[in-house]
Amino acid sequence: MGDLKSIKEKLRAFHQATMVPINLLKDNKSIYCLPESISYINSIIENSYKVEDIPSLFPSGYFDSIKSNYFKNDYNECFIILNLKENYQLVAGPVLNEKIHDGILNNIIRLKKLPIKVKSKLVNHFDNLLVINTNRCYYCGKLLEYLFSSTAADDLTGDASREHTFISDNYFTEMIKNRGKLFHHPPFFLEQELMSKIKSGNLNDTLAVLREINSLKRTRLSKDALRSVKNSLICSVTLFTRAAIEGGVSPEAAFTLSDSIILAIEEINSMPELMEYEYTAAKQYVQIVQDLSKSKYSNIIQQAISYIYKNLTNKLTLKQISDAIYVHPNYLSILFKREVGMALPDYIMKTRVNESKYYIRYTNAKISDIAAFYQFCNQSYYTRVFKKFAGCTPNEYRIKYNQQNE
Repeated sequence: MGDLKSIKEKLRAFHQATMVPINLLKDNKSIYCLPESISYINSIIENSYKVEDIPSLFPSGYFDSIKSNYFKNDYNECFIILNLKENYQLVAGPVLNEKIHDGILNNIIRLKKLPIKVKSKLVNHFDNLLVINTNRCYYCGKLLEYLFSSTAADDLTGDASREHTFISDNYFTEMIKNRGKLFHHPPFFLEQELMSKIKSGNLNDTLAVLREINSLKRTRLSKDALRSVKNSLICSVTLFTRAAIEGGVSPEAAFTLSDSIILAIEEINSMPELMEYEYTAAKQYVQIVQDLSKSKYSNIIQQAISYIYKNLTNKLTLKQISDAIYVHPNYLSILFKREVGMALPDYIMKTRVNESKYYIRYTNAKISDIAAFYQFCNQSYYTRVFKKFAGCTPNEYRIKYNQQNE
């Protein structure tokens, strides 16, 4: 592998050729990086990992000798890790496989319950990341192997049958294998799997995925341990609610259950009881999916509702929704009013109001920022719509729940 000077020379060559950020760690501490300042997500999101944490989060002996390992975090950032020798590791990245557009960014903020005010910082962070496709990312890892492996020359003569291997298959296999081992937040694909099981009303699979998520280390969302777990469970309830609605449960029923479960969470003051209550909550959501998914809504309307929930913080129009589910806008409009009992635009507004309540109750975000996040043209209009569906203004709602929590 060579001495430290030769390592740095190889890293300079790698960085100049690929423009991928590269960090050399010794004993999990950065000793050399290119460029000199690398932007990592933990500078914006307080409880996310640091680059020095990455190698230590993998099990002992996980790394093969001089073999690149690929993974993607919950924020769509991609990394390559290479174990050199003894306590030296290389961490290449972060890079993106595709540009982060506004819809993806909004969904990251929603699903992770991040403060709305971090959006501008995240936009700037992601805009400055290098975008390379999966094949290039894979070959960046192979280049590192060739630079640092004594057997690299032999590998180059390799087996001719490997020429027809679809490189991205290897890349994704490694990435999926690695990402679940890394993060304090439940990996995004596990959250999606959990939502899928609740949506389908499958109790045994729901509990199995939830147990897998809870085997990972929870993100600390508050200095107080009990408060941190309560906040984490409230985030889980938000996911459960969305999954139940996509499974055919009426929004009213799902949000009513959500409110009662959150009140119960707030009243529990025992850590073991709190941990167990998450499974109770999951069972309740699966039960209402089983009971109500034989719903009055047709398949077309269920598809429309699902699309709305997935794009709630993006601009939504009747044409956009009808195009996504392959029906005529006029037909969707008439059918939606007949089955749901309200016009589609009103349904979107009401759903946005219900989801925005989280930020009013549990964050200090400005009402104007919440309004903009949920695509209301200004705070005044958001306030009128909120009062129409919630019976009070956003400020009155915040005061009410702050008093209850004192």
